[in-house]
Amino acid sequence: MTLPGNPVSAMVSFEVFVRPALRTAMGFAEVERPRRTATLMESLRSPAERRQYRRGRYDAGTVTVAR
Repeated sequence: MTLPGNPVSAMVSFEVFVRPALRTAMGFAEVERPRRTATLMESLRSPAERRQYRRGRYDAGTVTVAR
């Protein structure tokens, strides 16, 4: 498996596919990064049945995400 050439795509692919596999192989109980629930400050559209990843800025003070 190789990662995409675009730096952001490579980072996302690593986090989604490689990091969990490495942590599982190393025996860690928690393989995913911690998740937080926040309010999105704008609407987004996404094709049905397709997961997409987008960049955003998380504000811990207001617990919101914006582009």
